[in-house]
Amino acid sequence: MVSDLRQFGMNEYEAISYAVLVGKGPLTASLISKYSKVPQSKVYEVMRSLQDKAFIECFETKPQRFKAIDPSLALAELVSKKRSLINTLEQKAKQIADSLKIQDSLDEQEVWVSKGKSIFLKKLIEAVRDSTEEIRIMTSDFIRNPDLDDALMKANKKVKIRILCPANISESSKVRSRWYNKIADIKIADSPNHNFIISNNTAYIMTNDNPVFEFVTSSNKAIVNAVNHYFEHLWQCGDDFSD
Repeated sequence: MVSDLRQFGMNEYEAISYAVLVGKGPLTASLISKYSKVPQSKVYEVMRSLQDKAFIECFETKPQRFKAIDPSLALAELVSKKRSLINTLEQKAKQIADSLKIQDSLDEQEVWVSKGKSIFLKKLIEAVRDSTEEIRIMTSDFIRNPDLDDALMKANKKVKIRILCPANISESSKVRSRWYNKIADIKIADSPNHNFIISNNTAYIMTNDNPVFEFVTSSNKAIVNAVNHYFEHLWQCGDDFSD
């Protein structure tokens, strides 16, 4: 119960004291201390905080007595305030995003190192969606994701998509590859399991998947040309893909 109440913004003393007041009814500070084991020197500070958070009421008697507000009312009010705050933050986040457009263009000499599969997937989707030239992909995974699927299907209508994959892909990857085979030309390459995509003269190359997913992004001409030549060499030597 105490740990649950702490999720609603209470500290440990506040959660214990509130639970005691709910169970025992109106109490004085000394009785709150007795039942909750909160030091009596801290009780008034705890009560002021709970009152500020609209969890208790204070009776101006001598000695003062404190009463818990019905949890169904107090918690519902807090949830309503949090929901209102979230709605406000969502609106502000949209306003900020609309007014602050990140300059995402890469200097052709730069090599950026990033971590995280979700970031890589986001970059992959953006690269496919914004592509105005042929997309070259080498993968052993054949990732499926609704946003990526949508981007690939739209890209297939305007640019060519070529994919290389190693021969030893997993059974689950083979299943996923059947969908890719409908929107791209695929060949099997006699090569290690590399993962990269080249789109709009930018290379996105996965460099590590264990223990931390890591990839590099670069528009460096030497890097992009080297990856392109590597891809073309494997493509010329590759075998036709069959699902």
